[in-house]
Amino acid sequence: MISRIYKLIINEIIKHSRSKISYLGIICIIISSLVMVKSIAFTSSEMQLTGFSFLITAMLGVCTSILPLFATIFSSIIVANEATRGTLRVILTQPIRRIEFLISKWIISSLYMILLLIITFLIIIIYAQFKYDFSDVMEEDLVVYSKGEMIIALLKSFIFLLFPLMATVTYGFFISVISKNVAVAVGGAVGTLFTIEPIKHLLKFNHFNLTNYIFTSYLDLPLVMSSDMASGVGNPWKSDLTDINSLVIVSLSYIIICWILSLIIFLKRDLN
Repeated sequence: MISRIYKLIINEIIKHSRSKISYLGIICIIISSLVMVKSIAFTSSEMQLTGFSFLITAMLGVCTSILPLFATIFSSIIVANEATRGTLRVILTQPIRRIEFLISKWIISSLYMILLLIITFLIIIIYAQFKYDFSDVMEEDLVVYSKGEMIIALLKSFIFLLFPLMATVTYGFFISVISKNVAVAVGGAVGTLFTIEPIKHLLKFNHFNLTNYIFTSYLDLPLVMSSDMASGVGNPWKSDLTDINSLVIVSLSYIIICWILSLIIFLKRDLN
């Protein structure tokens, strides 16, 4: 099974390396990252930003907007594209299981999201290296947080950022599985994510707040926590981790539920 999935993943990489939509997402991420760093550098020209605060601010701008958007678009077409082109039935007549097919598609979607994240980070960190100083966080002459502590905090941020991003990818993947053409899949995935954003802030009843149960609400949390450290405000990573626990639980819940539903629906799907 593993060897077959590996071969499917290689085939997917080759196929998507020839796809225009793959490069469109990469190009948009590069442009967005460059615009973000220039905008922050321009608007904060009179502020004493450190390399860490600049990096986190720029990453926040991209990772809460453009990156999830293109990760969703890519994952929402990953299966629906095969149905639109009529190649899905042909592929599944080969000696591969449907679950192997789904796993390979989901892994490719996840790898694409990680690629976009790496590209964003590299562009911002390279720019920041030339413009800002990655030194200890100081308060007058006192070292509040050392450079090593900030690097560890950033690593934690990126690790926990992957949870809501993976939930975003898996949601798009689920929409792709239940859709019979690309237009419906992209419109459904992107449309629902954009629609839920204003709605989730309105649905509040007593102790119930819909925002707490939507995975996109946690996209900014890990980087905001490190941003507080870069500003010398405090170290949320050593205090109350309730929000981080919620991030993990909510994100994993969406990943598991969307995966189970995708598998059930796809296994029962009539390809004729």
